[in-house]
Amino acid sequence: LLTAGFYLLLGLVQQQRVQQLALEHARQQGHQAERLLVKPTLGNLLLWRTVYLHENHFYVNALRLPPFSDDARLIPGGHISRYDPNTSEPQLPPDSMGRRDIQRFAYFSDNYLARHPEDGQFIYDLRYSNLPNSILPLWGIRVDPQQPHRHVRYETYRDASPEVRDAFLAMLLDRTEKANDAQTQAE
Repeated sequence: LLTAGFYLLLGLVQQQRVQQLALEHARQQGHQAERLLVKPTLGNLLLWRTVYLHENHFYVNALRLPPFSDDARLIPGGHISRYDPNTSEPQLPPDSMGRRDIQRFAYFSDNYLARHPEDGQFIYDLRYSNLPNSILPLWGIRVDPQQPHRHVRYETYRDASPEVRDAFLAMLLDRTEKANDAQTQAE
């Protein structure tokens, strides 16, 4: 019980530290973070995903912050336009099934939505990705504007390739040269 309590307290402290560092990074870029999300990566409190909104664009970075140390390292990621289900294309009739599905997806993704840069019909949840500094989707919905009264299709884009695993481990273990390769993959 004490170990679990300590881990949860450490997680809270780390989350606060990462939030402050992410806000400072945004300020250094000349950005005002209108919304900020920080999430630990799977199974650790060392490597975090940060997402902030500035002037209708989401900026995604990874932040490596060892507990009990001020040796933080930001691993830059990408940025992408925010998808607003009320104003962005594809426009669907207000009473259509597709429109209701998009609104539901927006609600459950806390409006952290983006449209795939190479596929305008695919809208995805930007809170999650295979790499903490990547703007590439993990899952999302495919909209068919030609059939607005049908349900949208849910799709996943999980990538467990050796390159993605190596890039993640490089960030987690602070291997600078491989983490730089991970930045290239994130873009």
